[in-house]
Amino acid sequence: MLKTRIITAVILALLLLLVLFVLPDAWWTGLAVAVVIQGTLEWSKLSRLSGRGAYIYTALTLLVMLALVWFDASHTEMAQVLPHLLVYAVSALLWLIIVPTWLIVGWKVENPLLMCLVGWAVLIPTGLAMMDLHDVSPWVLLFVMCLVWVADIGAYFAGRKFGKNKLAP
Repeated sequence: MLKTRIITAVILALLLLLVLFVLPDAWWTGLAVAVVIQGTLEWSKLSRLSGRGAYIYTALTLLVMLALVWFDASHTEMAQVLPHLLVYAVSALLWLIIVPTWLIVGWKVENPLLMCLVGWAVLIPTGLAMMDLHDVSPWVLLFVMCLVWVADIGAYFAGRKFGKNKLAP
């Protein structure tokens, strides 16, 4: 399992570096949108959507992402600030207030529509941040992604060593 993870990580890292540093910026934007759409497909399963509901959720997410890309392409950086801040504020509200409250209360989200809204508050800011950080500098984006990868790898090994419930073989 670990060998497969390492081989996959090396291949994906090489492809990421190619898109990040060699190809035109539009390729990075396309990749960011694709990552959000893939996340949406996974989130629709988590939300217990299937068939038409999952298709509509994915299509609406694609429309939102394409609208953000179009808005960014057709407006100055100064005009982009407020809409981007609003997207990030919704995400911050979710992570700093709503999620901790849910965890304290022990509430489980049963409503698929609410789960879809939470998915948007997680996935759309992630894609937007990938595009915004790339605009700042591909190196800044790579640094932030490395922080996330190191945290993920550390959590994986800590979970295997100290965790009660096995998540992976």
